[in-house]
Parts: sequence; structure tokens; C-alpha cells
Amino acid sequence: TEVLNKAWQDIVAALDGQMTIKRLYRRDDKIMLLPENELFKPIEILDSMDMVIWGVATNVIHSL
Repeated sequence: TEVLNKAWQDIVAALDGQMTIKRLYRRDDKIMLLPENELFKPIEILDSMDMVIWGVATNVIHSL
């Protein structure tokens, strides 16, 4: 799809039924979901996983 054609995208996705916001990274034939929080590990997307991309983040709002 169009989202998967870009190397980096911040996405909202359901991965095996669990919602997540991660950075989608694509290189060659490998697709990864990368967390911004260092406490979490990257997730390699495998054919056996069910992933639905709900949207692409375009803006971020921060409270000061």
C-alpha cells in the first residue's frame, strides 16, 4: 500500500488485535515497528502476524 512505500512513517496500527503507535520502518523485504520509548523492543512484522494500519500520524500535540 501507499504507507508501505515510504521508508519511515509514524502509524497507528492494530497488531494481532492490540493497538499501537509506532514508527514503521521498511528496508528491502523487512518491515519493522520501532518504538520511541527505549524500554520497548522493535517488532519485526512476520507473515504470520495480523497487522492493520489504521492511519498515519501527521501532527503531534504536546502539553507544556
